[in-house]
Amino acid sequence: MTKRKLRYSAEWGDGKILGRALIDTCVWIDLATEPREQDLLRVLEEVVRDEFIDLILPQTVLDEWTRNRAKTLQKNRERMTAALRSARRVVKQVGTNKDKRELVRRLDDLRKKVPLIGSSSQSAVARIEKLFGTATVVQASDAVKLRAAERAMARRGPCHHPDKNSINDAILIETYAEALFEPAARGKKFMFVSKNTSDFSGSDPSKPHPDIAANFSRVKSRYYTTIRQALFATDPTLLEEFEFNDADAEPRTATEIHDAEEDLFWKIGYNRKAVILKKAKLGLVRVVSKAPSNYDPTVIDRASLKLMRQSMQSAVKKRGIEVKGPWTDFEWGMLNGKLSALRWVLGSEWDFLDT
Repeated sequence: MTKRKLRYSAEWGDGKILGRALIDTCVWIDLATEPREQDLLRVLEEVVRDEFIDLILPQTVLDEWTRNRAKTLQKNRERMTAALRSARRVVKQVGTNKDKRELVRRLDDLRKKVPLIGSSSQSAVARIEKLFGTATVVQASDAVKLRAAERAMARRGPCHHPDKNSINDAILIETYAEALFEPAARGKKFMFVSKNTSDFSGSDPSKPHPDIAANFSRVKSRYYTTIRQALFATDPTLLEEFEFNDADAEPRTATEIHDAEEDLFWKIGYNRKAVILKKAKLGLVRVVSKAPSNYDPTVIDRASLKLMRQSMQSAVKKRGIEVKGPWTDFEWGMLNGKLSALRWVLGSEWDFLDT
């Protein structure tokens, strides 16, 4: 794929920060808890790692994140578990017995994904906080606090709702405005990212509220309501590659993992027996009437050979002719590696390959 020219005119890796982004707390929470948003987190990590985007992290955002992260993660797990439990109850009340059994089994599989998704969210939290470690943490200056208070008293956006205290939002936009006019801001592009359209947007959710519109332009400073929009504006090719490689990726169910492990068990078991039978035919393994008292890989008794043939016939009958292979050396290594990995996921130690 030919890499499209970046929206911001610079070469990757030149060590020059060209963009600065202020990302609201609600966006960071989504990056931690929503599976699809977690995929976008990898793209954000890349543009920060390659020193293409510098994060502006207001202290108010950091404080809100610290207060809400644990509670949000817990609520997210509880919400998913409760939804699946409700669905299970509904399924049991409708449909045929066969339908019920199948649907309940699938819902139970989905419920087993909840800890995996929770673990993924914990990992995302750690990754986000690592990003915070690279960010410029900004304490609200007295001037910012004063302008924010004036906004609140005048009921100007984002403080235009009469029944809502939006002083932290006012501090956020004033912090962003102050960053725009710092001496170091010259020549840089700025992005403000928030999904809080009720406070920061006007009648058109995709555009800033008229009271804060002066902080944005087509070139210097842009307003975004999703992190996807901001990342696409930074480098469209990153999202193109991400969506091609990671479309609809999600954790496997326990049933899928067990089924894959069983499939590998039959394939590897069949071919190990086939190798022993071939060695016996070629005289590389000595066939005896009585099994030796101690294990010897160069000796096998006739009764064991008979059981192997029966087991191989059973494997073909149960799993189909595909169980026979043949496999190249590379493919054989992949089969064993996959079996080891799946068994590790299921609780065995690494390299447990018994069949």
